[in-house]
Amino acid sequence: MPGRTAFHLDIPPHVAEVIRHLPPDVKHGVKAALRSLSADPHRGVPLRRELEGLHKYRVRRFRIVYSIHQGKRLLRVVAVGHRRDIYDVVSSLVHRGSIEARHSFAGVRRALGVWGPFRGPHVY
Repeated sequence: MPGRTAFHLDIPPHVAEVIRHLPPDVKHGVKAALRSLSADPHRGVPLRRELEGLHKYRVRRFRIVYSIHQGKRLLRVVAVGHRRDIYDVVSSLVHRGSIEARHSFAGVRRALGVWGPFRGPHVY
């Protein structure tokens, strides 16, 4: 879209930590995908059911889950993780009230108990 300004990326610290620890080839793919999504966030696929309001973008076997705030031109990255369990993790956060799928990312660090470096076996 020529003439349009890019969306600002909002990547919470726990998600940035996950990205830092990905294998180098996946990490480069995720970073390239984030640049691409900031130019056009609607490239991703809208999620359904309890995750309605969020979008996903595929990077090999990993997924980026994010929300789009059109008025603020903001793309909030909710989670990055392997496809086998990313949706279960995001769904459990929605059910616990840690994120409101229809509107925004909110309090994921607190909900996950992540205060320092990233920790947790299946939380991406």
